Amino acid sequence: MKVYITVLTFLLMSVNIFAQSDWHFETKIERNNHYLLEGSIADKYPITMFLEPCKHCDMETRNRWNYAYESMQWQTNGNKSFLPVKLKEVSRPSMETKSTVSLYVRGVEMFSFDLTDKLKDLKDVYGTSIGGAYIETIKLEVSKKIDNDFYLIFSFSQPTVPNSNGFGHCGAGYESYLGFLHISSFELKDFKYYQTYSCLKEISEEYMFDENAPEKGITVR
Repeated sequence: MKVYITVLTFLLMSVNIFAQSDWHFETKIERNNHYLLEGSIADKYPITMFLEPCKHCDMETRNRWNYAYESMQWQTNGNKSFLPVKLKEVSRPSMETKSTVSLYVRGVEMFSFDLTDKLKDLKDVYGTSIGGAYIETIKLEVSKKIDNDFYLIFSFSQPTVPNSNGFGHCGAGYESYLGFLHISSFELKDFKYYQTYSCLKEISEEYMFDENAPEKGITVR
């Protein structure tokens, strides 16, 4: 009898381990760190260019940098002639980002949560609504699956004063948050977030969560 119980226990543990490794959450932060240029070659062949600023150049070199739109030329391999290239700047690099949290089951994305879009109420130091357009870090804290329901606790942060380059009051500061996701049958059931740290103001509340029971959400102490 003890042998059968041992074997059954081992099988149940194996099934549980497999189930936990069968799904997972992933985060993604898309950064807008390039120039987007669109135009044409010889006025008939469309062309799109993504140019990243030189990370190792000094500021004087960066300030002198230009695209020389009217003087760019295109040459194909083995061809001695050049074709004129015309480009127009569509967008410039910025601190803005786009952040998502996705749920994968057996390697297939089953649910994608647009965190940037859901944080419409966030404002900067001047009271301007910036949403989650400047998120720089996302960390998965703990997740759990119960039947067809998935629960996730995660933390994220963004600069207190975006585009400040580290200058001014709280120019190098960050605003930190703790988020809760409940997904049921691959549909969003609930989303909540709370601010846990601020460079601008004191956060008196202490937010907590149970690592063994993330389905309980985030509580305040």
